[in-house]
Amino acid sequence: MVRVIGIALLIFCCCAQSRAEPKEELIEVKGKDEVEATSELAPLDAVSRMVEAKGKVRCPSVGASKYKGTAVGYSKTVTVNPYFKARLKKFEEIVARVGREIYGRAPSKIVHLGSYNCRRIRGWPNYISEHGLANALDVSGFTFPKATRSQRKSIPKHLRGRIKVDMLKHWSANGKRHRVHSVFLQRVAHETMEAKIFRTVLGPSYPGHKNHLHLDLSPWTTYDVFGESPPKLK
Repeated sequence: MVRVIGIALLIFCCCAQSRAEPKEELIEVKGKDEVEATSELAPLDAVSRMVEAKGKVRCPSVGASKYKGTAVGYSKTVTVNPYFKARLKKFEEIVARVGREIYGRAPSKIVHLGSYNCRRIRGWPNYISEHGLANALDVSGFTFPKATRSQRKSIPKHLRGRIKVDMLKHWSANGKRHRVHSVFLQRVAHETMEAKIFRTVLGPSYPGHKNHLHLDLSPWTTYDVFGESPPKLK
């Protein structure tokens, strides 16, 4: 019963654009600047998500810092805790690899709607959102640079210029020119879940997530991106 309630609470967590830096209040969670992305337990698992239902929400300090990306950059600098940062690096590696396989090059930016945002979970006022722990990111798309001369040889003409891939516009896109974007998005989502980089991955099949992938490292596991239908990757 406790696990069911936990999962229900987590999947209500959706995106909101980051506007402020974390403040050192309530709890200070100390750790290394970088944490291996393979550990079964995350440093924030023991941090309580419960808060007063009314009044100004106060979020714990989790050692969050600004991060611009490693394998692939972000459209705006994200503010994340060290452990989540290590997971994002793994995610970037998948994005870069799938991009090279489909477009002949990696994307230049991961477009997002927000990372840190100190707030409650909508509909559950007694709980802090994972965004309030700098423990989540909402990805809405990707941008690709213009292909270089050497890259053009193996890329169809209509994919050689700058490309913007958008979750809302291209997730279910069909047709010769746009189907490739749908394949890219679905492969990124599918391979991210297969790699178990994040504990929660929400996407188009979950209400309110048609325009983004919600990624977080909550203490519970919830995957809802494709619904009951398996991805069509060809």
